[in-house]
Amino acid sequence: YVATSGGVRGGEDGGRSHGDEVDGGWFAFDRDLPELWNHQPDLVPYCYEYEGRTDPGQCPDGGVWNYYNGTVEGTSVLVDDQVIFGRGDGKVYSVDREGNRVWTFSTYNPLDVDDPEGGGEVIGGILATADGAVVFGTTGVGEYETHAFYAVEADTGSERWRFPRAEASLDVFAWAAPALSPDGATVYLAGAWGPTAEFNPEAHGKIWAVDVATGAMK
Repeated sequence: YVATSGGVRGGEDGGRSHGDEVDGGWFAFDRDLPELWNHQPDLVPYCYEYEGRTDPGQCPDGGVWNYYNGTVEGTSVLVDDQVIFGRGDGKVYSVDREGNRVWTFSTYNPLDVDDPEGGGEVIGGILATADGAVVFGTTGVGEYETHAFYAVEADTGSERWRFPRAEASLDVFAWAAPALSPDGATVYLAGAWGPTAEFNPEAHGKIWAVDVATGAMK
């Protein structure tokens, strides 16, 4: 199984302001390399509509420019008959071994759950736990995106917990996949400085140890 970072999807006139965006896909090959299938996740809108947000320079037909992209950058994980992978559109996807969609989970901002850009890009890899969850982090690149960690049930895609629970965002970026303790009861979440407007040499990375079942910090 392999993924692509994606390529630019051109608009009708070839202009960025009319719908170009980067959209990566997911591919399966047998070991002799003939392609078995490819799965194309949801297209990322270049502009989206949300009350109070306008960007006439990039979105002359209305709406605001979307900082999400469709790249697949982190490693996937195999759980039973599912391939689970994250994407730069703020979503995690599960497909079966034949390439059919099983579920999709959308990250979000708990202070504004309707915000279409309120989640974060899933750049790091995904961790599968022994008790049936997958855990991953998000990195907020655009103005409205958030940094957080999520645990999702692998079989259904339903949320088990979000860290932080009620705050919009952590103060560090989640670049890497979480790690699991030997007994499977604790998951370690790590974050570090990221692409902000100015480099901050005093910013430090952080590590949290949380309960796999509840997301409570230990």
